[in-house]
Amino acid sequence: MKKYAFETILISLIFFYENTSTYWLYKFGEGAILIGLIYFIIFLFTIGLSLYNLFKCFQLKMKDIKRNIVTFLMIFVLVLPFIMPGGLLPKRVLYKGELLVAYLDGVAGNMGWLTLYGNKTYEYNYAIVTHIKGNYILRNDTIYFDSPKGEGTYNFDYATLWDDKSNLVFGKDSIAYFHMAVLKNELIN
Repeated sequence: MKKYAFETILISLIFFYENTSTYWLYKFGEGAILIGLIYFIIFLFTIGLSLYNLFKCFQLKMKDIKRNIVTFLMIFVLVLPFIMPGGLLPKRVLYKGELLVAYLDGVAGNMGWLTLYGNKTYEYNYAIVTHIKGNYILRNDTIYFDSPKGEGTYNFDYATLWDDKSNLVFGKDSIAYFHMAVLKNELIN
């Protein structure tokens, strides 16, 4: 496989990024945009390279077994994010399910997502570069969040649901927003 070392490295990079980036990408802050751009360029280059290899496979009448395997693996890692967008082990599986998912349509088309997981952790993502992760406690109909180490405008203390369970309303110390639309609620009935 020395002949296909470059293709093997590309396959490994794409596979690694697709299946693990949701767990580490947020730690780079604004650098995540640059990493995403580099990944996108590598992805596009790999599409071209896999088409070239596919053409060569047919030209050689599928006799080069190593090229066939490398081409198949390249096509597999290119298709995998469309089949399994969360990777092979998505967070909802590792974190014991998504119990509550809320959505915020922010300024200039930036979207915010708050997800509460079954293992009593939560994540808040806003506009790619803001990521807050912490723990929550449910008492009666109120969700209390630990003090997140996020940016000052994105801190929040507690939240409750509207009577019709369609929105999540945040407490007085939640500066950045007043409420978020609830898309999924298996936490409070």
